[in-house]
Amino acid sequence: MVWERYPLYVLIGTLAARAIAHNNNTDACPETIEEIDAAYDLVCTEPPVLMAIDVIMAVVLIFLSGLFSGLNLGLMSFTDEDLRVVIEGSSDAKEIANAQKIRPLRKNGNLLLCTLLLGNTLVNAYLAILLDAISTTIFGPGIIGVVATTFFIVVFGEIIPQSVCSRHGLLVGAMAVPIVWMFVIICAPVAFPIAKLLDYVLGREISAPLNREMLLSLININLENAAADAEKAEGKGENGLTKEDGKLLRGALTFKDRCVGDIMTKVETCYFLAEDTVLDHETIKAILSHGHTRVPIVKAGMLNAKAKDVVAVMFCKDLLGIGFERKTKLSDVLESFDAYKRVARVPRSMKLNQAMEFCKQCRQHLLVVVDDPAKPAPPPLPPAPVVGLATMEDFIEELIQDEIVDETDAWFYDRSAEEASAPETSVGGEKSGSPKRSVTNTKKTVVKSSHFDATAHLRKLANDVPTAEVKLNA
Repeated sequence: MVWERYPLYVLIGTLAARAIAHNNNTDACPETIEEIDAAYDLVCTEPPVLMAIDVIMAVVLIFLSGLFSGLNLGLMSFTDEDLRVVIEGSSDAKEIANAQKIRPLRKNGNLLLCTLLLGNTLVNAYLAILLDAISTTIFGPGIIGVVATTFFIVVFGEIIPQSVCSRHGLLVGAMAVPIVWMFVIICAPVAFPIAKLLDYVLGREISAPLNREMLLSLININLENAAADAEKAEGKGENGLTKEDGKLLRGALTFKDRCVGDIMTKVETCYFLAEDTVLDHETIKAILSHGHTRVPIVKAGMLNAKAKDVVAVMFCKDLLGIGFERKTKLSDVLESFDAYKRVARVPRSMKLNQAMEFCKQCRQHLLVVVDDPAKPAPPPLPPAPVVGLATMEDFIEELIQDEIVDETDAWFYDRSAEEASAPETSVGGEKSGSPKRSVTNTKKTVVKSSHFDATAHLRKLANDVPTAEVKLNA
């Protein structure tokens, strides 16, 4: 019989029989298949009408199957934390509005999951029966019906919807929120108990945490995507990240992985003064010619020794008002300004974040780096031979992953590599080139700043004018 092939036949026939009974002012209801057949014949007398009804129902069910399947991937791929990030961090008003629509629905993750899976299963089961009936009517029983049913369910109910929602899940999910809420209510008698059981057994839904290495990898991927899309928006990709942003983010995430010994200026290239130095014309000229703001002071007689012990740190501003014709002893200046208390020693294995924090605590911009002690001890360490110097500027350069060049620096530009690199030269504890940004030996051009520099002007005076005519007074 025809009703055995068409599940919708019984429903339509029953409704038609009830309508006929109502018109005849009777309470009779169809009880047998024959009565249903008779009522159905009054409504659908032609086979094409029956086919059209099934085709329409099949199209609706394919749409619902695709919707459930796509939303299962699109909505469930967003955690509540992901939606919060979009709401608080996105600059697109449409994205924020879509995330705000989805978030209340997504907070009940297990209930949403049960609703989508239950609806998808029911729709696919009934869709398979309809498509089998349609294909059997057109092609007859056989393998063609199975292939056609599988094709429509897989292609239009799974592949296409999931492909679209994987790329535009936020938009599609926001548009489908009213429909999903309707199905949540419909499926609540079955889905709600299952969801509560899952909440009890599995606990709260937790998004996958990202450690520093994973976050760094994510930043690199976004920078690669931004570089690929750079032509679209004046050097910026769709995510808005630039190369400068990437350097800052990478520097901040890898800052604590490096040690002071990796970025310090080695002792062989640093400028020192001995404790027993006399501040005469030649000494003042040498101090000014190096252009440093701080000069480490070693013990008397150790200036040319391999193992130097830094006992004080002189600020060049301490010399203001002292005429070099007086030939003042450096030790007197150090005592006057308590320069012996400015020495802060740290081990070379100390992490950069700890060293920078120590600089802030002791309010010093220059750290004296020594070898690691036999027994680990917190800084400041006791007197020991210096192996290098590190400054606050070195730490900042590692954070921003770039060299800081001021008015007195000489900068070497490598034209073959098309990038600037700072040399590891004598910096007197004030400048320090990172070992990772070394200088190559091809096509170098020295570029000097044209800014006015007061110390450079004083150096010129010290070199050009006789000692008897020049006094470096404040």
